[in-house]
Amino acid sequence: LVVILTRPRDYVKTGGEAELRLIEATYRKYPKFVEAMRLRAERYNESRDELFAREAAGDVLVLAPETTFGVKRLDRDVPKLRRLWQEGYFHGLKERERIRDYWKGVS
Repeated sequence: LVVILTRPRDYVKTGGEAELRLIEATYRKYPKFVEAMRLRAERYNESRDELFAREAAGDVLVLAPETTFGVKRLDRDVPKLRRLWQEGYFHGLKERERIRDYWKGVS
């Protein structure tokens, strides 16, 4: 299994209290959705920890960008997005031997 992250390896999701208050106010008729959003950061970080544990055990190869150049989730700045895409492309080229070696060891 090869996992490609969209955030640097050291990224840790935070709760975002202001965002959560807005979600609670907007979606109060949907308490399960609000609860899922409340637990979102915790679940993300738990999944991240599990992923890195599996990587340490040799079950997974994880590739992650060194930076996102400040690109946000809904960013529409085409030059920034192109720069990020290009960085990812060249990162993949740089890692291709490691990916090949990983696949050889798995098969």
